[in-house]
Amino acid sequence: MSPVPQFPVTAFESDSNASPQKFLEFLANLVAENLDGDPTVRISAANKRIWVTVVDGLSEQFLASFPSTDKVGWHDMHEKVRLAASSLDIIRRVSDRVEGMFHGPRDLAQRTFARLLNFCNVMEIWLDVEVEQVQGLPSPRELADDALHTTLLVLRSLGGAMAHITDSKEPAWKTLRVILTECIDIIQDLILRSSTLVFPVSITLFAQPPIQDATGQEPFSPVILVFLSYLSN
Repeated sequence: MSPVPQFPVTAFESDSNASPQKFLEFLANLVAENLDGDPTVRISAANKRIWVTVVDGLSEQFLASFPSTDKVGWHDMHEKVRLAASSLDIIRRVSDRVEGMFHGPRDLAQRTFARLLNFCNVMEIWLDVEVEQVQGLPSPRELADDALHTTLLVLRSLGGAMAHITDSKEPAWKTLRVILTECIDIIQDLILRSSTLVFPVSITLFAQPPIQDATGQEPFSPVILVFLSYLSN
């Protein structure tokens, strides 16, 4: 029998009195009560709505907004690092176990992928910073590896998902194709325009236009903003 979430959606609403440590404990309990144990035990698609709220909220609050190296030091944000690590862990577990997690409107898969890719980009920047290892705290390398693993697992869950889910108008692999096509098109465009782009360059997935250099205006309502901090030669 599929496990049923034992927490209300309102538990994820902001609480000015809640500490980061309490929220970390909440996430640990969430995993222990609903996502731990035999990974082959699937969670019914009937319970998908609440897990959509979980993934959407965690990816927005703790991954999309993760600070870059010019904002704060690694050891000045222990809670943010641990919350990001916990968020990645939960997204992996949910993507792997909730039936039809990314079926239906493709914007959830696109948002999740965009936020994960942005987080991967930020972590790549952190890899250039020398950080002293602290016991119990993930290093930039560990978090970067977790981020890449999570991103790949989300994509695999789309490619290997069941083709027939009641609330889905199209198979999930078509959403995967849209995401991969978007990435390939952007890469090809970057290569073609590499000699004329003025750095830094911002890339906004699923927006028009997707690429803006220093001479252009920032795209309207971006889903993701990835700053390529490379300097032109």
